[in-house]
Amino acid sequence: MRTILTFVVIFINSTFSFPSDKNVKGFVLAMKFYNNYATDFLNSDLIKFNYHPRTQYDFLTDSNSYRVLVKDENNISIIGFIEFAKSFNLPLDTIVDYYWASLKCVNSLYILELGNNKFTDYQYLQEKIKKSIKTETKYEFTENVIDDNPLKFFNNLEKLRIKYGIINIKNIKAVGVVEIYFSSTDYLIYFPSDLIIDIKYQEYWDKKKKEGKKLDDNWYYYESDKPLDVG
Repeated sequence: MRTILTFVVIFINSTFSFPSDKNVKGFVLAMKFYNNYATDFLNSDLIKFNYHPRTQYDFLTDSNSYRVLVKDENNISIIGFIEFAKSFNLPLDTIVDYYWASLKCVNSLYILELGNNKFTDYQYLQEKIKKSIKTETKYEFTENVIDDNPLKFFNNLEKLRIKYGIINIKNIKAVGVVEIYFSSTDYLIYFPSDLIIDIKYQEYWDKKKKEGKKLDDNWYYYESDKPLDVG
């Protein structure tokens, strides 16, 4: 830890001009990540997700999307269940288009609860009114029938995220750029070496690079004057 802090002091004195009342905690976390975990992050599953403290893990592609909230090591909630089920090969005889779900492990038994809100028309005083009907289904199974265990997968992601000091991840898939926040104002941007930017966005990203502090050809540090909402 002393080595990291020494590096931060040298880095600040030689490269940055911070006001005297600058809170350097976010910067320290960003530099610690860059020096110790940046390569591991790029090779991890964490880079495949967007993350926000309120909405947590969002998996977004052109063909698949779902959201997972980690309640604790034995309990997750899922939104967009049909795509989630496909991704993790859950042992269901049919994949019904349920919207939300929860997966829990209780005494080595896995409990998958599925739910949806459907609407039906009914007549009331000569007017049609939509009535919400909540439907639920429950499955129970043991771990040995799961090919890919979602609970363990997302618990591992949580451990990595906490270890790396990350509070927010934004994948800008149109260009392959990743923004990683360590405080509401301190963040890094990763620009891949094979970055190909549409000409209409070239000016924006060239300007963005100039606004940051270059750490190497791929990583840039930023301090935003508009704090990110991470409440």
